[in-house]
Amino acid sequence: ANLDEQHVNNSRRMSVQVGNEAARDEKKHCAAYILRAAICEVVPSAGALLSIHYDKRGGKMTIQYSGDDCGAEKDKIENRAGALCSQGIAMDALSLGADDMTSMKSFSLTATTSDVGGVTVKKFTANAAKQQLIVEYTLGAPKKADAPA
Repeated sequence: ANLDEQHVNNSRRMSVQVGNEAARDEKKHCAAYILRAAICEVVPSAGALLSIHYDKRGGKMTIQYSGDDCGAEKDKIENRAGALCSQGIAMDALSLGADDMTSMKSFSLTATTSDVGGVTVKKFTANAAKQQLIVEYTLGAPKKADAPA
């Protein structure tokens, strides 16, 4: 894995590394890019999407980042991703850069963001040492204990 990480860090333009391909499906794949669009809006200084590792319920993404700790933006990102899901916009109409659009389209897509059904952000942290954002997510809208007043 270390060689892969070095390769990712040394290369400006390359495709996203995909881990556990067998667990990838349309919804998890599309959820990653809905989150990516939300992160780009909330944390404009976020860099390239480096990797997505899929698991049974969602995935874990790493994104290039060398700014201030923005872990507190987790709820904003989750809310924005939820809004994108509820708007039911075409997946290829998301606000993504050319590289992200290319890697998103490399796998079959749900028709619209509402087909994903929702995304819960389990973890959103900045790793200063690795200069990365770490994002862990699961499919499905967040379970809220109390609705905001």
